Amino acid sequence: MVFNKAYSSYSIVWQEYRRMGQEYNQYMDPNTVSGIQFGIGTFHLLLSSMPAKVLKIFSTFGWKGDKQLGFALLKLCLEGQGLRAPLASLALLTYYTLLTQSAPQLYGKALLSSSVECLMDAQKTHPNSCFFLFFAAHTARAAHNLPLSSQSFNYATDSSRGEWAEIAVKQMSEYEIGLNMALEMKWEEALKYFQQLSQDEYWSPVFLKYFVGACYEMLGERTEAILAFAQVQQLAKQHPNQKTYLDAYILKKLEFFQKSGYQDMDFSLPGLELFLTMNAFEYMEKEHLETALEKVNTTLEKIYEREKIEYTIRLRELVPTATPPDYYDQRSTLLLIKSSILNTLKRHTECISHLNWIIDHKEYIKHETWVLPFAYWESGITSWGLGHYQKGRYLWQLGLSCTKHDFEYRMAVRLSLALGYCDDNGIEQVDTKAKKGLTSNGRKRMPIAPL
Repeated sequence: MVFNKAYSSYSIVWQEYRRMGQEYNQYMDPNTVSGIQFGIGTFHLLLSSMPAKVLKIFSTFGWKGDKQLGFALLKLCLEGQGLRAPLASLALLTYYTLLTQSAPQLYGKALLSSSVECLMDAQKTHPNSCFFLFFAAHTARAAHNLPLSSQSFNYATDSSRGEWAEIAVKQMSEYEIGLNMALEMKWEEALKYFQQLSQDEYWSPVFLKYFVGACYEMLGERTEAILAFAQVQQLAKQHPNQKTYLDAYILKKLEFFQKSGYQDMDFSLPGLELFLTMNAFEYMEKEHLETALEKVNTTLEKIYEREKIEYTIRLRELVPTATPPDYYDQRSTLLLIKSSILNTLKRHTECISHLNWIIDHKEYIKHETWVLPFAYWESGITSWGLGHYQKGRYLWQLGLSCTKHDFEYRMAVRLSLALGYCDDNGIEQVDTKAKKGLTSNGRKRMPIAPL
């Protein structure tokens, strides 16, 4: 409702601004012009980055995003150096950060120079702004420089001391530094940051405590991990109105762990799984990716050994009381993590068999329902890496058709941005209803090959 009122107000002034043509300076002061350019530009840029499902809602109000117009107005606002120029810089940096975090495989390199240029211009007039330092840290991460990113987050904290945003900037920076530590596989350092944030009750207590447990698990401290996970559910009851989509995913994950009394945690890597949901492998150094890949292969081997033992029982005992092995959820998640790492390492061909296994066995994946849309995402990245751009678009369109999973909105944003990238590069829309995959033992299969 507030959004509608704001847009309506801006629209009235925008129409007057356009009606005046080149003579607007005679009727409006520079700061009013700056405000119009900032407001309308930000609206158009925001609308252009939203998923199609959300845009349908806004279209009922007659709103339609125009990305090029949004960029043009915000850059005019910057050039005018009016009252809203710093806010225009923040709007552009927010947009660049959204794209590079949601789909770093596509937008990371493409928008890096634009981000750096925008930052340099902004810091000429506001060199000590904690907000621009914060975005500088995100840009450093997008450039695969995690130590510089952490340093910039610390600078942002120092710059905010004594200001109204001190606590918020400090906690946001500590969260990002903790994430950087984890991405560098420094789980002990990451643990300290997330423990402190959990005690401070920053943002989502459920997510932060789960991250603490994930750090313990990645360090091999299973008992401490289980104790942390047990506290997660208590926190969820204490904060019933703070439930995010990540909280929903975490609570289902803990329910899954509890089904086996935490006995099957050997078949999960919660820390790396969080990186997968964040699309964060793209920021890691090659040596850390290789280490993560080794952990995944070792965990997959444990599943194989367990299955071999359980199948041996069925060879020796008639109608055994034990149920047949069922590790489709764990294996599919691990294969998805492995595929994401291999894609980041540009070893795209090696991903094909793993992603096909996930899609072939999708009807057996009962608990981790979010895995299938993520598999389509990674399949699209694999296709794109192999130069099969039309196939990549087709697979991303299939990913958008997956609904009712915990990451539905987040994945819709990511896939919509990917399809927008296809549009910008002339890759036309594919009719997914008309296409049929190959079959494997009667099951629909999605080969990653050119259409």
